Amino acid sequence: MTCKGVVNCSYAGFLITRKQNWAEFVRPDERLLISWRNSILSGIAFSCHIHLYGAAAKLLGTLGPVIAWPVLMCCTMTFGQLWGFFLREFRPDDDGRRINALGTAVLCMAIVMTSSAAAV
Repeated sequence: MTCKGVVNCSYAGFLITRKQNWAEFVRPDERLLISWRNSILSGIAFSCHIHLYGAAAKLLGTLGPVIAWPVLMCCTMTFGQLWGFFLREFRPDDDGRRINALGTAVLCMAIVMTSSAAAV
């Protein structure tokens, strides 16, 4: 656990204590167990994708970081946005949904352009 992790966990604990929400984490509820399972799987997937980036960057040689980093970032953002779509984070008629999709596309293009400039 890094120092930033300690700070984030401490702040989350502070907020949960202040709002008296600790009971939400220990009640016997099937949905809660599914949430815990999904959180653990998400943490494992995050760690794995960072390690796979490192391995892929090394296997690709000198252009590895230039190619692997934008692919990793674009995939991370795109899949995050897809999960938001599937979990109905935005209403179908919401303007934020279109703006979010446009923003994600612009970010992906910027990442590709920046990494392309690093290759030159």
